[in-house]
Amino acid sequence: VDTEVGSAGFFLDMARHQGYQPQGVELDKDACHFAANKLSLEVFHGALLDATFQEDFFNIVTLLNVLEHVGSPIDLLREVVRVLKPGGVVAIIVPNLIFGLPILRLRGLFAKVHDVKKLDKKLKGISVFTVPEHLYLFTPATLRKLLTKAGLETMVVANAPIIENCNVPMKTVLKRLVYYGARAVFALSGGSLIMGYSMTCIAIKPRI
Repeated sequence: VDTEVGSAGFFLDMARHQGYQPQGVELDKDACHFAANKLSLEVFHGALLDATFQEDFFNIVTLLNVLEHVGSPIDLLREVVRVLKPGGVVAIIVPNLIFGLPILRLRGLFAKVHDVKKLDKKLKGISVFTVPEHLYLFTPATLRKLLTKAGLETMVVANAPIIENCNVPMKTVLKRLVYYGARAVFALSGGSLIMGYSMTCIAIKPRI
């Protein structure tokens, strides 16, 4: 049995076709309705902490672009540890603050001479590295520390796969350039430098 926290259903549907028995957790009512009625998936409407799943229940938990949005990432991860079986895996994708720092500095520089709302309109998409879009941002080091504190053992942190969700061709080209450039830096540094827009992490619940 496997679960996706923050689920619109598409990932669960793919997992089902690969032989998994997926369950979802989603705060958005419309997304739950779509998953249940259009995809015939089991999705709990609410937060993982409210779902009251059994202890040591899931083999895999996925948190794809979720941790940066929650009020207490450590509480969420501790609940993930509780519902995971020993040896179970958690897969995570979060924005990479190392990539976002130059953007934040640029935004701060312009904010000194521009109204912030006007700035957000001019720099479309830049605000994804600020609140209210994201409550927390992580570097590879802080993500590893958070996982350790929650009781998980980090296996790998790397650049996240590219997501093809841009309607503007130039944005797609730029995303590809950043992605492949980040992969090259990662390889040349022996896996120590993660410079992409997002990072992916695989961690396990230790067998005790």
